[in-house]
Amino acid sequence: MKPSIWILISLLLVAALAACQPGPVGTQPAGEAAPVEYPDPQQELVVAVPASVLYPDPQSGDEVLWAQAYAMLLNGEVSQILGADTEKITLVLKDGRSLLAAQPAPGDILRMIETCGEVCAQIQIGTE
Repeated sequence: MKPSIWILISLLLVAALAACQPGPVGTQPAGEAAPVEYPDPQQELVVAVPASVLYPDPQSGDEVLWAQAYAMLLNGEVSQILGADTEKITLVLKDGRSLLAAQPAPGDILRMIETCGEVCAQIQIGTE
């Protein structure tokens, strides 16, 4: 092919790609209405879900990751904690299962319960 054809094809390709570039951010085409801002919800939707649905895999006696134990605590699924001052703790869930977890440092679970607030207020704590 002749070099002039390659130049022509290159120019057409560049022109086509330039036409496909998006416009400046925050602008809208003329004649279109501004996006609608939705108000914050007026009611919080609370759905009671059993712990066995949120955490179906761990069976009673299984060990769970610290992050899983923390999530169960924050979701209000824990009714009792045993061995709070040791590295290994036992979480007794509201559905009756007992799960083991390793604290990063002894007493971490107690600090988490303090910061958890009302969700954790009814948790029974036992030390060994």
